[in-house]
Amino acid sequence: MNTKSEPTGTWRGFSAPLAVGGRFSLYGPPPWHFEGYSASVSLRVSADAVRGLVPPQLTVSDDPVVRLSVFDFVCDCGHGEGFVQKHPDLAQQSEAVVGITVTHDGQPAYWPALLWCSSDAEMAVGREMYGWAQRLGSVALTRMPRRGWRDGDVVTALVRRGHRSVFTFSIALAGELEAPPPVANSATMASHLGRLPIYTQTAIADPMRPGVVERRLVATDIEDVKTGPVWHGPAQLDVVAQELAFLNDAEVIEGRWHRASWTKPYASRVVSSNEGPA
Repeated sequence: MNTKSEPTGTWRGFSAPLAVGGRFSLYGPPPWHFEGYSASVSLRVSADAVRGLVPPQLTVSDDPVVRLSVFDFVCDCGHGEGFVQKHPDLAQQSEAVVGITVTHDGQPAYWPALLWCSSDAEMAVGREMYGWAQRLGSVALTRMPRRGWRDGDVVTALVRRGHRSVFTFSIALAGELEAPPPVANSATMASHLGRLPIYTQTAIADPMRPGVVERRLVATDIEDVKTGPVWHGPAQLDVVAQELAFLNDAEVIEGRWHRASWTKPYASRVVSSNEGPA
């Protein structure tokens, strides 16, 4: 049993729980550094199907694309490189994102409407600081074999929340792309990483004012994105969760897999701030 008392000093920390010296914060300050793998399926949907999932400050594209992106990655959680080396149980994480192509002031952007993740730190910083709609779940993704990918190999993604399936997809790899797709071609982008500004929305209830929620629309530009190789192929999707029913009639465009590293900085700007009822 450890009976050593805490040293005297300032009671602090970047996030709860606070402590003397701030040693027990669930997550540290940006930048957060990530590296790992991602598989995604691009879907074409009607604008009416997704309009209710997007805040009024953003505009749904005329021909919107929804991307289901699943990530298997390592993250330092804002604690630095040593954290990854000493805490593999906390640094190795997974996440699934449902993102929608939108515009803001006429410029292309990305809105992550729904997310599931395997880490308490990822969920906490996402919801508290940036406004990502994180939920705790389990995410599994096929890893590249040591021999590398071959045409005909299959990448499978499984996403669950509690004991219930959210969605699954599989991609039959048909070849490696020579270069990443251009930014303007939103229908075939492998994921949101570094391609478009990401808009998220914090929603923080006031414990002293019943029914009042402060909302902020936040813009973040992912930095230092490196991807490759990128593989692509036809994909199959099975949607189960009720909140994804709007995808039942979606057209599957294609699937992609890629290796990536990226950095999440502080947000670049707060677009709006307002208060209103829950």
